[in-house]
Amino acid sequence: MSVTVWRYHLPSEKGEGWAIAFMDSIGCFSVLSDYGDYGYRWPERGWSSPDERDFRQFFMRTDDEYVLRKIARSDHYDGQATYKNIKRQILELRRSGSWNKDRAREEWNLLQKYDRVECREMFAWWYDHTRIDGAHECAIHDFSPQAIGFKKHVLPRLREAIKTELAAEGLAA
Repeated sequence: MSVTVWRYHLPSEKGEGWAIAFMDSIGCFSVLSDYGDYGYRWPERGWSSPDERDFRQFFMRTDDEYVLRKIARSDHYDGQATYKNIKRQILELRRSGSWNKDRAREEWNLLQKYDRVECREMFAWWYDHTRIDGAHECAIHDFSPQAIGFKKHVLPRLREAIKTELAAEGLAA
């Protein structure tokens, strides 16, 4: 079986960072970039069809969120979003009448004591002292700023390069 490899060199433009991406005809995708290094392999049965056997065409049909979920982990702790989520929880419990004013104030002060849970360590210390049921669910995790930068700055340029290449080969993007 012969495997075709496509290479895309995306130099830094307007401060958007550089990237070198590799794709192959069996579904491998790998990137080295200013925004991190990523890779994933899509099994052929998941993207190939009788009408379309070119992995690049499949890639062009996917959206950026789908690609990001495949190549990056969403385990980056977001302290600011976690803080807002905890505040929202306290306010909801107070407004619903589940907590009285003193109970809500106690939790509010605890949140301030642990530096507004800006880092994982502060969240852990806050978690050890809070009495919010299901407090572990208050933590917010997302993709790293690097991965979000990759999605914003590299993926659109990569898609444009692939689109141009497919058009030159007479294939639809």
